[in-house]
Parts: sequence; C-alpha cells; structure tokens
Amino acid sequence: FPVTIRGGMDSLWYLYTVIGLLVGAIMGLTGTGGALISIPLFVNLIHMDLKLATVFSLITVLINSSMGILWQLRSCRYGHALILGLFSLVGSYFAGHWKQELLSLFD
Repeated sequence: FPVTIRGGMDSLWYLYTVIGLLVGAIMGLTGTGGALISIPLFVNLIHMDLKLATVFSLITVLINSSMGILWQLRSCRYGHALILGLFSLVGSYFAGHWKQELLSLFD
C-alpha cells in the first residue's frame, strides 16, 4: 500500500485528491454512494487491501456525514433522528446475527 505514515505525502497525492473529489461530489449529489464508489476506486487505483479500503470508505462517509449534520443542525428533527438511529442500531445488530447464521450454512 503506497501511503506513507510518517514521511508525509507520497507521489500519488494527486490520485488521492481526484478520488476524494469524485467520491465527495457523488455523495453530495446523491446523498449516498460513498462506499459504492470509493471501495472499488481504492482497491483498483491505489491497490489497497479490501479491508483497509472498507475502513477508509467508512471514515470518508463519517466525515461527510458529520459535516452534513453540522450544516443542517437548525432544521433537524431530533426526535425523528433519534428514533431512526436507535432502530438502525437494532436492525444492524440483528443483521449481523443473521449474516453469521447464513454464512454457517455454507461452511
């Protein structure tokens, strides 16, 4: 993986910039699609490991979502957001268990 941790930017900084702009534009226009676009770009253009590409994609979505929250604080319906968030947690919890059960069928 070509990203240097301590040495500053490497020679592929322009590629990271282009991917960031592309993913940001798609997320800004559609409100979603960050992982759908960024993971294949990270894997194919930067030759990133799939697990690391997933982590980078989630960080990208987290940063963009956080900025969206900050920009929309005044118009937020907090009760609706709380209910949606809580039930999303419940749904993801059960989906994780269902996924394990489904995967165990193919072992």
